[in-house]
Amino acid sequence: MAETPDLEQREKDWLAEQPEEDSPEEKTDEEIQKLEEEKQKKAEEETLESTTVAKRKGYRLFIYGANFMKTPEMMAKFTWEDKVTQTTGLIYKNGTMVAAQIPDLGAEVPEGEHLVSVDLSLDGQQFSANGVKFLYKSVDPNLTEEELKKMDEEDAKGAKKPGGKKK
Repeated sequence: MAETPDLEQREKDWLAEQPEEDSPEEKTDEEIQKLEEEKQKKAEEETLESTTVAKRKGYRLFIYGANFMKTPEMMAKFTWEDKVTQTTGLIYKNGTMVAAQIPDLGAEVPEGEHLVSVDLSLDGQQFSANGVKFLYKSVDPNLTEEELKKMDEEDAKGAKKPGGKKK
């Protein structure tokens, strides 16, 4: 039971809004340029990670953009090959970030890794047409939580293995 406070705090953090970065009023143009380059590099790394490291149902995604408004109707639509679509609520983090938990896309999506697109809606009716994609891992729905954790650990080990040494 020692984990309960940590789990509760993690859930509170997940649901909480996050402050946006302060405007760089006190910074020089050179410092602003450097910050922008760092943000761009981080965005590129996260984009690459989202299409090379598979995520399964229940994983949490952060989606970056601009001018997000907090509305009770905010939704994300997850689509696989225009055959399967699931929607889920969005969590407003700030004007440049929202979050969503990946829903179960069901048995129609074969087991394995697939590109899935995400579109956003502030009113629950009209969705963006950007179709930002991420790598989704469809798993056997009969797997237990323990089996899923073991699979995640094995995937993490595989992702961390360095390439073979050249002699």
